[in-house]
Amino acid sequence: RRRDPSSEYPRVGRRAAARNAARIGQKTGVAPPAGKRLAKNLRTFGAHGVERRVPLRAFASLQQLVAWAKRAPRNCRVLGIEIGERAVSCAAPGVFGTPAAPTCFLPGNEGQGLLESQIALCDGLVYVPQYASVTASLNVNAATACVLSWFAAAVGYAEVTREGAKYVVKDGLHALWKPK
Repeated sequence: RRRDPSSEYPRVGRRAAARNAARIGQKTGVAPPAGKRLAKNLRTFGAHGVERRVPLRAFASLQQLVAWAKRAPRNCRVLGIEIGERAVSCAAPGVFGTPAAPTCFLPGNEGQGLLESQIALCDGLVYVPQYASVTASLNVNAATACVLSWFAAAVGYAEVTREGAKYVVKDGLHALWKPK
């Protein structure tokens, strides 16, 4: 069963935002009408306000999303997150370029991974190495989080400040939230 991509947003959105994503693209099947925000069409419960902090952009097709990411001024390369013969470990030195290039990541589907037509849109594939033979693969959110963490380290992002058991979020929206 293919999951509704909008149901993945809270998990993937939080992981991408925590690793300094500049933007999140979402294939919705149809572009939202002019003036409507994509966040209104996504299930954002559990995203903890990420939809208000990281810009979202809707695309009618994956091909449109990839073409947009590759065009100037973004000039991103597209890396699929998939286990496969052509895939390179996300832990391999220089896998993200030296220096790391602007990159758009395309995670596979939970059950099937990336389809051949999706792999054809990618400039390369990366996978998360496993060190025990107890499962065939990680779920898509866990694999995406691992790849994004390796990318953040390769780019040299500085870890943000922690207070207690949480990271300090610096924005006006977070300052308004008061725990009960």
